[in-house]
Order: sequence, then C-alpha cells, then structure tokens
Amino acid sequence: MATENECRLYGHGLCHVHAMAAVRLHGGGFLIVTDPEEVFWSHPEDADLDQVAVIHVYSVHDTPAGPVARDVFGDRPLEAAAEEARERYDCFVVDTDLTSDLDDLMDLVDVEGTEEKPLLAITDEQITEALELDSVMAPVAHPAPMIDVDPAPF
Repeated sequence: MATENECRLYGHGLCHVHAMAAVRLHGGGFLIVTDPEEVFWSHPEDADLDQVAVIHVYSVHDTPAGPVARDVFGDRPLEAAAEEARERYDCFVVDTDLTSDLDDLMDLVDVEGTEEKPLLAITDEQITEALELDSVMAPVAHPAPMIDVDPAPF
C-alpha cells in the first residue's frame, strides 16, 4: 500500500515516473490520459501544434484476467482507467492514447526545460527510486479498488 506522500507525488505530478518504473520491471505499455479541452501550451503560429494537458499516465500490463492499468493507487481494468482519471482529476472529458512505445511518452516530457511539454523532466535516479515502491514492485493483479486521496497542496 502506497503512503500518503507517495500518492501525492506519483498521483499528482510524477505519475509518468511511476509508469516508467512499472514498465521497466513488469514490461507492458502506457495509457496516457489527456484533457482535450485544456491546452497546456499554445504554439504561437500553429494551433495544430498546441499541447493539451496530460491528466495522468498509467502503466498497462497483461494479466490472465485481461489488461490492467497500474498507478500508485493500484491496478484496475484497463477499460475503467480513463473514467477513473476523469473523476479523480475532475475533468469533463478525457482522451486516451494506449502505446507500448516509450518514445510516445517521452515526446510529452519537458526534457529541454522549455515548458512547452506537459510532463516534468525526469532523471533515471527518479525511476530507480520508484522501482522500490510497493505499488511498482507488487505482482500485477486484477483489479484493486480506487483509493481517494486529496491532491497535493500547491
């Protein structure tokens, strides 16, 4: 079971680190949940290049009972993950991108510090730290109940 601090950190800001650690350990892919109505960054000349807000990133794993989406709060059926994120992060509508390609996720990470990408830059050390979390190390199961956690104060 994740601690309250782990839930705040990996549930509200570094979810992509948790997802990368879980995929590194268990294999699988990513479910990227975005809010198409919230523009994170607007391109000054071409609206087609705008970046929408990433709401949450899950790791995705196959199980005998079907695919599950994992985050710091646990595992849930893949088909329930987008709706759970919509409710948890108070969005009116969400879009999803299911990918097995780390490059698709890294395209959303602000590795250059330009603030034009919606996900915070990360280090390999952060992924290594996340590999030690019980929520990452746990065998992939099907499914755990949703846990309500207040968002981190900003």
